[in-house]
Amino acid sequence: MRARPQLIRSPNARKPEDILDAIGSLKIRDTPNEHDETWMAMRDLVAGTDARIADLASQLEYSTDGFIRAFRSNVGITPAAYRLAHRLTVARKCLRSGEAPVDAAYDAAFADQSHLGRSFVRAYGTTPAAYRSAFL
Repeated sequence: MRARPQLIRSPNARKPEDILDAIGSLKIRDTPNEHDETWMAMRDLVAGTDARIADLASQLEYSTDGFIRAFRSNVGITPAAYRLAHRLTVARKCLRSGEAPVDAAYDAAFADQSHLGRSFVRAYGTTPAAYRSAFL
């Protein structure tokens, strides 16, 4: 089962090893059921496209607010927060492999490098460049 991206809200997670410890402590269920598989597909749809949430909701025959409520109820965070967490996960993977922050921002579908930087600092308490340097 693939782990879903999550924002780590730990004020003590300043260094990459602290961040990785926080990631390792997340709880993930081992056996998805049919309901979980439906929401995994919806998570993939939200993360895999830049379409507006209202358009996705309409496509899935939900009202916008109804989709956001159902998504949050089943996934734990809103679709927008999930999309951001997914992009941050992609960016972290790129940074760990040695990519420059500007390239990681592009690969993770951020508007620009500063957008990645603001989101990264807000989520992890460190800059993308500092995170990258810990793996070089």
